[in-house]
Order: sequence, then structure tokens, then C-alpha cells
Amino acid sequence: MTYTTAEPTASISRDTGTFYDVVGSTGIQVKNQMMFLRSSTPFFFTGKVVDKLGPDLYRVHQGIVTSCRLPKPKWEYHPATATVEVGGDAKMYHSTLRIAGIPVFYFPYVQHPADNLGRQSGFLIPAIGQSNSKGFIIGDAYYWAINRNSDAEIGGYYFSSRGWAQIGTYRNIGWHYTFHTEYYGVIDEKGDPVNHQNQGGEELKANGTADLPYGFRGVVSVDYLSSYLFRLAFGQSFTEAINSEVRSSGFVSKSWAGNFGGIWISRYQNYQSTIHGDVIDIAHIPSLQLSGLEQSIANSKFMYTYDVAGEGVSRHEPGFQTQNVVGRFDIYPTISLPTFFNGWTFRPEVGVRETVYSERLIPTENNTGVIGIAVAQALNRNVASASMEVRPPSLARIFDRKLFGHVMKHVIEPYAIYRYETGVSNFANIIRFDYRDIVADSSSVEYGVVNRIYAKKSKSAANCYLQPRYAAPDVPAAELAKQVDSGKVCDDKSGAAREIFSLTVAQKYFFNPTWGGALVPNQRNVFDSTVDFSGIAFVTQPRNASPIITRLLYNYGSASVQWALDYDPVFNQVNASTIFVIQRLAPMWSVVAAEMYQHIPGENIPSTGGILAPDLSNQLRFQLTYGSLNARGFSSAAGIAYDIRNNYLQGATLQSTYNWDCCGLTFEYARWALGPVRNENAYRFAFSLTNVGTFGNLKRLQRIY
Repeated sequence: MTYTTAEPTASISRDTGTFYDVVGSTGIQVKNQMMFLRSSTPFFFTGKVVDKLGPDLYRVHQGIVTSCRLPKPKWEYHPATATVEVGGDAKMYHSTLRIAGIPVFYFPYVQHPADNLGRQSGFLIPAIGQSNSKGFIIGDAYYWAINRNSDAEIGGYYFSSRGWAQIGTYRNIGWHYTFHTEYYGVIDEKGDPVNHQNQGGEELKANGTADLPYGFRGVVSVDYLSSYLFRLAFGQSFTEAINSEVRSSGFVSKSWAGNFGGIWISRYQNYQSTIHGDVIDIAHIPSLQLSGLEQSIANSKFMYTYDVAGEGVSRHEPGFQTQNVVGRFDIYPTISLPTFFNGWTFRPEVGVRETVYSERLIPTENNTGVIGIAVAQALNRNVASASMEVRPPSLARIFDRKLFGHVMKHVIEPYAIYRYETGVSNFANIIRFDYRDIVADSSSVEYGVVNRIYAKKSKSAANCYLQPRYAAPDVPAAELAKQVDSGKVCDDKSGAAREIFSLTVAQKYFFNPTWGGALVPNQRNVFDSTVDFSGIAFVTQPRNASPIITRLLYNYGSASVQWALDYDPVFNQVNASTIFVIQRLAPMWSVVAAEMYQHIPGENIPSTGGILAPDLSNQLRFQLTYGSLNARGFSSAAGIAYDIRNNYLQGATLQSTYNWDCCGLTFEYARWALGPVRNENAYRFAFSLTNVGTFGNLKRLQRIY
């Protein structure tokens, strides 16, 4: 504690005294007109009268407490009295928070940490906001510093037009484990403003990792959601609100000598609509998995891999359900022989796959709209597979003409991969749980070409200097001998070349256009040979040619561009196009833009006898940012989510921040338009006080920059 004072009266023997017109500080030391921090939570205080009650205990009367530099702080607490304990905390009674000298909030009691740790239990600064759908918003939370490894927060908000919200978090970080959980729930007493529908619910998220004995590792990620209607109506961010998937999983695993083994449990939910129960629920309870990286067989050129899974799985959706536990055993060993010959690469591979199910699907043959019935009859699937990957020598050229001081190199890499699978005669009877169940008879070849552009800074006059007989230590003698006649030594610090541009164009040709009869016309079929190749995995008609895919990636300097385009030559249309751009226009400006277009094919609807029209969507995401959230001065960001096809603004956010040396003020306007469920205009703000906290209702999750 340092302070200046006038007219002291003190008792040296008792280490007490009274001081007048005091200016003091904690956690700060001034030396040679330089200020040094000795604490993570320093602050200044003044007082008309300060009583020193002990070696490190002070009582301040008619003063202020702030983390801003005096004499003109941006904000300050004005307590009637305050007790300051060096190494402990500052307790303020009947205090008023003033910003620029204007009173904005009254606190009966405020506690400010004054030690090095900076974590103290207590109530946080209240949050206040306004929304046209939620009404006036006010809330608070209690922060509990449990110990040095863990803390918790519990609180709630009152929505004047809807009801109550509850929040809670718990964090625990140890030497060999981490755990973080969040809870968010809403009691929707009044319902939505239009239909008065109760849209309340709750969501719990938990994530943790742990290093277990004997080299094992445990991971858990849980997401419990009571209903998709709740997430859509009360999601705290736009991305979270529109996400219809809920995933939970956990595993205990161990890796050794290129092998992996573990026990895995998971639950996947995909909500089809906001109607209660309209959800596809797939569970793995549990799954024992073993797999291995490619390894040599007895030090030969032959390589082997394997994948084994013994699982209990289940699937439930409207109109269809399996038993709570369906047994599935899958084993898939492969052998390959990578070969290199005169610059050519050949990789032949053969494998067999055996899968046993304890239940099978009996497809529905009438127009009921139900996929079928699961019956307790064992099913055995046998698959033989083979493939051949061929990669010719790459073609490369280094250009003599430099571009912006860079040496450019162009590399062309063609490739072709033939795949063959046979033996799946019972595809229609296999229940779909995950990627293991979409294997079908196929014979296809994938062919494509990859173009790459590399750049490397060239030696220039800026990197060369006159030095007839002496060179930098890292210039080779042979290079110096070439340069000594001219008296110029070039020390190339450019480093290795790096890829700045790549363009991949590829297509698949299917020799078996019906996938061995597994394809059902006018239905959305997904097979292992189509699921990962193009942006749209569905196949609705027999075909030989897949869409032509184009994948472009550019990354250089302040610009980054990604473009994925799928053109379907069968229907003469673009199936999918996604463009993602990041550009820093200046040291303070940046732009992020993304456009996503999809043309998903339609299918028959047996229950209605009609046809589901193709699903067309064209979405635009755009964000413009100036400055930085933590930089001093003004910064701002604006983002939109726009539906181009329907000419509809789905979401918009505008945030602006001004940071001083000891505090920052952020305002936000957020617009939500998510169909009939949510039509909201919200106004949020956050006033951040250095070493104290944030006053307002704008959370870090909701910041866009």
C-alpha cells in the first residue's frame, strides 16, 4: 500500500493512525517516475479521512475506489465507507457506481479483490437489457471461488414479457484433468407474444478430459436439449439457435505401437421440426473399437490395417424404432502393397468385411410413409473389396519471371483411384445407424488433377550487401565464390517455398449405376461411395457420372479464399457452391464473407402420394470489422445472415466498442428472424471495468469480434 496524506495523527507502537485527504493505491509501486504492478488486481483510492486500524487494514471515509489513474478516473465507486485489507480485499458499503461522474447504479455492498490471486466469491455486477420479445431483462449471478482449481457461477434473469431464465457454470482444472459444464434454462410463463405457446426448456453441456492410469485417456462431451423449440426460441447466439443437431459422446481409449483401442458411447439427435417427438435418435451403447495404422507385415513391402467394432446400437424416429440394444459386430482387415516405379506410385489394396446384426429391417412395400419394421432376425453381410490408386509423376515448372518479388512454381498432380465392392445382396434389410451400414455393391473410378502454386521470396538488392571478402556465417563458400568478384554477398532469409494456391478438379464414374440394385429410384439414397465425395451425398436416380467437383484454396498475405463447387452434368445444374473469403483491407479493417448454395434433389412421399420438391437454399453470411475488441479506442463490427433465395434477412448484429485505459463500453443491436418461432430485436450492452467485471448483459459468447 502506498499513499500520500496531510495532517496525520498516529500511534507508532500500535501501528494505527488517522490520515486526511489521502490518495493511495494497492498492488502498484512507483520508482523513478515509473509505475510497476505488484498485483493482478491493482486499484487506486482516495478518502477525506482514512483510519489505519492495523499493519495492513484501513478504513476509508468519503472516498472513491477505481482502477483508473487519478485524478480524473473514467469510473469510480463512491462508498460511504470502505474497508481495505492489503493482500485481502476492499469491502465497500452503500456505494454508488459513477461513470464520468454520473451515478448509474447503487450497491448496498461491493467487494473488490486486492490480492494477487484476484478470485473472490460474491455477487457479480447485475445485467440489464431490453428485447421486444423478452421485454425488460434484469439478472445477476453469484460467483463462487471454490478453490484454486475450481469455480462455479449460478444466477438467473427475469424477462418481463416471458418468465425466468436460469444459468449455471462449473469449471475444474487439475494436473491430469479438465471439466467444464454449463446449464441454461427458461421457464416460459407467458409464452410467445403471438400464440402464447410455451417455448421454455433447458440445455446442459459438459466437456471433460482426463489422463487415466496405464496410459488410458478419457473424454466426455455431453449435450442435453429438452426440445429444439427451446433452442430456436431462446438460443444465445444465431449459430446455436439454428443448429438442429445434438451430439453427446464419451470414450476411454489407449494408443500403443500404431494401434488404437477404446470403449465409446454416444447419442446423436437430429430434430426434423419443432413438433415434439419429431426427432431421429441414434445411440451407441456401448461400442468397443480396435483399429491400427498401416504397418509392415514381417518387414516386407506388404502393409496391413484393421478395424474391429463390437457395438450395441439403436435407432428411434417417428414410425420406426429398433430394440433398445441391437448387436452389431464389424471386422474389416486390409492388405496393401505401395509401389514406386520411375516416379509412378501404385497402391493396390484388398480387404474383406464381415458384419453381423442381431436385427434386420423389413421394408414397407405400401405407401405408409414408414421406412419399415425392425425384427429380431440375425443378418450377416459379407463384403469383398479391392482398389488401385495410381499417381503419375508430378509435372512442375519454375517460372523465370518473378511476380511481386517472388519466384513462382507450378505443380500438376494427376491421380486415379479405382474401387470395387461386392457381396452386399441384402442392402435393403440393413438398418442405418452410421457409416458402417451404407456399404453397397459398387464399381467406380475417381479421377482428378490437383494444381498447386508455390511462392518463395527471391534474392533482391534489399537482401544483398557489399562486402568483398567477408560473408554471413550461413552463406556457403561456393556461393561466396560466385559473388566475390562483384563484391556483393546475398544472405537469403526467405525460407522454404510455401503453397499459396491449389485447385482440385475431380469426378467419379460409376460402372454399376444402380449400386447392385440397392438404389431406390425417386428416393434419397446414400452410399459409402457417394457420401464423402461431393457436397450433396444423395442419389435419386441411376447414374454413371458423379458431379464434377472443384475445390479452390488461396491463402497469401492478408487474403484467404476457399471455394467448393459441384456441377452435375446429368441434370446440367450446380448442386452446391460454397465460397468463403477473409480479407484484411488495412491494419484496422477486415472482411469475412461466405455464400452457401445447395440444390438437394426431391423425392417421393409415399404417405401422401406426392413428391417432395427439390430443396433450394442460398445463404449469405457477411461480417465487417474495424479495430479489435481489446484495443484502446473505437472498434466496431457488423454481421448479417441473409437468405438470398427468399430475399429475407434472417439475422443481423451490430456491435461497437470504445476502450479507455481502465474500462470499455460495448453496445449491440441484434435482429433475429427465425420464422414464426422467433422474431426478436434485442439491445445489449457491456461496461467492462478493469480488475472488477462487466456490467451489462452482453456475454462473451455473443460477441462477433
